[in-house]
Amino acid sequence: MARLYLSLTMTPALAAAALLLPATPARADVDQLPPVEVLGQADDTTVRTGEVIEQETTGFASHIGKPELQRGGLSLGELIDRQAGAQVRESGGFGGYSEISLRGAGSEQVMVYLDGLLLNDGAGGGFDFSTLDMSQLAAVDIYRGSTPQQLGKASFGGAVNLRTLQQSDASKFRLSSTLGDFGTQKISSQISGTRGQLDGLLALGYARSDNDFEFLNDNGTQYNPDDDETQKRHNAAVDQRSALLKSGWRISTDNRLDASLQVFDKEQEIPDWNNHPAAAATFANRNWQIRTKLTADRFLSPAVNSATEIHLSKKKETYDDRGNSVGLGAQYDRNTTTTQGLKSYLEWVGENATSGVNLSLREEQYTRDDLLEQHSADESRRLSASLGLQSNLFFAEEKWLLSPSFRYQWFRTRYRPDETSALERNTEAFGKPQLGLKYRWSDALTFKSNLGAYIREPGFYELYGDRGLFLGNSELKPEQGRNIDIGAEWAKQRPFASVAFARLQTSLWHNEIDDMITRTYDARGIGKSQNIAAARLRGAELSLLVELINGIEVSTSLTLQDPENRSGNAAFRGKTLPGRAGESFFASLSIPLENWTLLYELDIQQERFYDSANLLPAKDKQLHNLKISRDFGRKFHFALELKNIGDQAVEDFNGYPKPGRAWYLSLSYNH
Repeated sequence: MARLYLSLTMTPALAAAALLLPATPARADVDQLPPVEVLGQADDTTVRTGEVIEQETTGFASHIGKPELQRGGLSLGELIDRQAGAQVRESGGFGGYSEISLRGAGSEQVMVYLDGLLLNDGAGGGFDFSTLDMSQLAAVDIYRGSTPQQLGKASFGGAVNLRTLQQSDASKFRLSSTLGDFGTQKISSQISGTRGQLDGLLALGYARSDNDFEFLNDNGTQYNPDDDETQKRHNAAVDQRSALLKSGWRISTDNRLDASLQVFDKEQEIPDWNNHPAAAATFANRNWQIRTKLTADRFLSPAVNSATEIHLSKKKETYDDRGNSVGLGAQYDRNTTTTQGLKSYLEWVGENATSGVNLSLREEQYTRDDLLEQHSADESRRLSASLGLQSNLFFAEEKWLLSPSFRYQWFRTRYRPDETSALERNTEAFGKPQLGLKYRWSDALTFKSNLGAYIREPGFYELYGDRGLFLGNSELKPEQGRNIDIGAEWAKQRPFASVAFARLQTSLWHNEIDDMITRTYDARGIGKSQNIAAARLRGAELSLLVELINGIEVSTSLTLQDPENRSGNAAFRGKTLPGRAGESFFASLSIPLENWTLLYELDIQQERFYDSANLLPAKDKQLHNLKISRDFGRKFHFALELKNIGDQAVEDFNGYPKPGRAWYLSLSYNH
């Protein structure tokens, strides 16, 4: 706590020191990387029917724009982790499993979307951010708590919408490459163009890493330093490829047809908990997604717009531990998830109100094949339908916004553990309301508040999955809960003579969840999803951005939270939910130096535990990063980054260390 307090007291000192530095003219091509941008402040993509409009939302949101994504390093999770209220855990180095927590809710309770299409599927609880190439993204929108109706399904923590490059966003040609420690290499390219009413985009990416960083291995004896040994990480290499193809046809001023194909292929080695050199487990993830969307504005009436989309995707995961080096026995499994569906959004736009209807039909099929032929394949299938209704009502010259909404969900699940077993069926239906309120006190100051009720059914992977590191639990029940938040946003150009722009966001939240599903890990690092009787998530978040007229930027985010286990079990009641940091703080200072830009970052997380009983505390994290970059004209960009300068040992997952000190060199060309 003392270190966090020291860091907080340093923040105003950094800002004050920045005011005293010699003024340097701000340049448009300076590499400035503020971690948080309010949605709509510097949007990188064209907003179309069915997409979220910031002026019509009452929730609290953060925005990561295209400059941050293209120059933000190797990990999408790291960029998201810097936002207030958000925490991302990663296993190991580049390409390792990456999951999000929002306001204390786990990755299973955060809905992740790609261009408005839900990525959370029946196969797994939470979405793995390492299965996307962030160079193919134009923006990331993070909605904490309240989820916009345009996205569809909502949950306790909120939602993340990953927006891919649009044809109008991409450079006509872009090529970028990164080299770094531990055999890390990354190259990506983009090309786009238009011809008449047609447009298209192609983006390709390749990355690999040996991940053979050094770390201190305590050999599973935390309190016996005599057997500690510095070793290189074994069996942790990653190799991945990705492609994004998009095409569009502007049929008329009001009608447009879009199609896209996205492919991702990753192969990675899985180290065991004690870093044995003979470990040989591997995991392969191959997935593709194809979509077609028709946008028809002024549909039937000048005030009615519509967007209808059909989609088909397939994900194939192969886990190979035939040598029994990681899990609880020899395994060679292939998990396949096939998803298909229809999504339609219809909106009416009035003078002082808007209304929207969101309809979604979705079928998911999940099969698990034992390639060792120890038993027959099992199969799960889920058919779901959802209906969302929302109105946005503006009052008093649009100073007040009242946003009531309602979501109805129905799903039917079928599961057969093997060919000889009887088919198990389960049908559920539920409806949950949501209400948001926003008041614009002045052009600079806005107050917001939201409340809602939510429910989430367990996924196939939580129920039946088994990948060595994680075990299924077929006795899980749906979790239900309620949340409420309140806060304010202040943003102003030239609030003081030396300040070009300043923005402050702050909010408080309180969530109650019954039968919460959370993942716990034992001393070997093996995880299992479990229902706890109840959980209470409370906290506060704050973010601050100051841009000075001399080009200097100071940015900070702070999250204080109490994710409390309210189980009736005396061993767990009152304990902190595993995997959530009670205190997290991020700060950055960007200084233009002639033709160069110097960026310093500080990242702190404290009060973390690996298990429900809080017997396995995680070490506090305090990372220092440094980056120097330069733009050569408008075409070339160069950056040298030093990560974790203090070489601190960090483990987000028990027994799976992350890299220490590392360097990365990046070069990009735009035309």
